[in-house]
Amino acid sequence: MSAENSPEAKRKVIVLGNNLSVVQDLGGEGVRCVVLNHHRAIATYSRYATYAQCPDPSTMEDRAIDFLYDLCQKEGDLPVVLPVTDQWSMAVARHASRLREVSIPCTAEWEAVELMLHKDRFSQWARERGIKTPRTWTQEEVLRLPPEEYPVVVKPRLHRWSGNGDPQHLHADMIRLRNTIIADRWELERFLKKESRLMEHMFFQEYVRGGSDRIYNIGMYIDRSHQVLASLAGHKVRGCMTNHGDTNLGENVTAPASIKDMAERMVRELGYVGVVEFEFKKDARNDEFVLIEVNPHLWAWCGMGLPCGMNFPLIAYQDLAGTLDPASIVPFQGKVRFARIVFDLLNCIVYSRMGADTPKRSLREWVGDMKADRFVCREFHRNDWLVSVLLLDEAFRALVKRALAAVRRMVQRPFQRVDAKCPESPSSQSGND
Repeated sequence: MSAENSPEAKRKVIVLGNNLSVVQDLGGEGVRCVVLNHHRAIATYSRYATYAQCPDPSTMEDRAIDFLYDLCQKEGDLPVVLPVTDQWSMAVARHASRLREVSIPCTAEWEAVELMLHKDRFSQWARERGIKTPRTWTQEEVLRLPPEEYPVVVKPRLHRWSGNGDPQHLHADMIRLRNTIIADRWELERFLKKESRLMEHMFFQEYVRGGSDRIYNIGMYIDRSHQVLASLAGHKVRGCMTNHGDTNLGENVTAPASIKDMAERMVRELGYVGVVEFEFKKDARNDEFVLIEVNPHLWAWCGMGLPCGMNFPLIAYQDLAGTLDPASIVPFQGKVRFARIVFDLLNCIVYSRMGADTPKRSLREWVGDMKADRFVCREFHRNDWLVSVLLLDEAFRALVKRALAAVRRMVQRPFQRVDAKCPESPSSQSGND
């Protein structure tokens, strides 16, 4: 039975942040969505969404929670609240008891969410429980590393968070420096000198070898009795960059036993409830799975769940509303692929030939990569064409920007030293959550 004809149909979902798949997967089942964000983003243009501009929880947490509380009170019927970003997850978990007066928030306990969002602390917590994680070093320790330990990664202790005020503009700096790769001691010393004021907010981590095609994810929904109701494993075939970045092409896989065991053990020991995604990388040196990321909210590729028989946003919504029929969760046994098809095409066919650090494929190879029993295209939804037009416009603008940058480089090249050994700043491994 679709949500449109079910008893909970009048109960709305308030989506906190920008995740187009969440809105479309709920809206396609007749669930009405209100999207809260501090600026217009792609999900707010969906035909299934009503947009409400709100304060940014990154810098105005109290005002954002007040806004959310008032909206829930106005809507009535205890709307389900689904955070889809780190900052909203932190804010909702911290204020969950107050929000439960007027809504049904999808959140774990504050202690679990806060631990997961502190990258260095969670890495240590997992390692103490036998979960393989990258080694970490202090600034003093990393300066003593032998050459063979390079490259290393610099990470923010908190990538995105909620709070009141940002006097040092830390949010922008943490995003700018997210997953910065340090190739050698020379780059390390330059980095420490340039970013010295930020070092108390950063930590150094072992770089797990291999490209983005060695990344595996497992997404889960755990109900309030701590039962795993839905679990889906994915493989990142291609990221937006060769070695990192958001998923441009992903596929479902049978969960490797080791990562399934680790994920279930972590949620059990945390007493976790709600949605969560764990990201593992298969180390090219020894083929061991290493935990590299965790997201205590609905994740970027959760749209692959629907054709796999596990509509995660709908499962969370119905479970929290008390109307879920577990028999409705029927996993699909075939091959499913999920793609940001326009951006992946540009990366593989155009940008890779312009010198960008993106995967390179021929057109024939790229078309072959799209074959699957079921295929999900993020940019094109049969009932949401305004979103498609806007995403195509975004891709076109990005293409023009890259082309102009390439022309500028060609014009400037005769005036540059051709023997320059190192760039001005270390390479960055940035991407969106």
